Amino acid sequence: MYELLGVSVILATLMLLNAGASLVTALVWRVVAPVLASCSARTRSDLLFTLRLAAPAFAVVAVILFVIPSYLSYEPRATPEVVSKKLGTLALLSLASLAFALWRTIRSSRATVSLRKQWLSRSEPINVPGINVPAFRIPHHFPIVAIVGTLRPKLFIADSVLSSLSKDEMAAAILLQGYLDGL
Repeated sequence: MYELLGVSVILATLMLLNAGASLVTALVWRVVAPVLASCSARTRSDLLFTLRLAAPAFAVVAVILFVIPSYLSYEPRATPEVVSKKLGTLALLSLASLAFALWRTIRSSRATVSLRKQWLSRSEPINVPGINVPAFRIPHHFPIVAIVGTLRPKLFIADSVLSSLSKDEMAAAILLQGYLDGL
């Protein structure tokens, strides 16, 4: 029962700390976003990404540094305590959210890799002035201007977009896409 109780406490604490830290992060962003309006899209997206990762990172670090050592040091091994319904429910919700997050991450990553491979196999490199990422022309019926990838982003532009927009319109579309994706 000692181990089950410990795992339940750890999972419940992780979920509650993450939820609290996420709320604080959202509030901080609401205060900071208007001040950062004059900053580049890249700076804002980098800060938002960092803030978004700060909540779960804080929760994990707090659990590792405080909850686990405290539990191991102060909870007697031969305890008559059992996992209550509330604690068990919180622990199960935490476990379910961790599993769901992992599943979404894997699914999203696989879909992105597949799409990138598909587009790269049918693309040709192009030069787009003012863009610091590799750009490719793709034959696609839908008017796509998309940045795909996090660590090594690539810009994909559909033939229909390249043929129908003027240079100024293309620059605006790429600028908007870069703004949205943090280029």
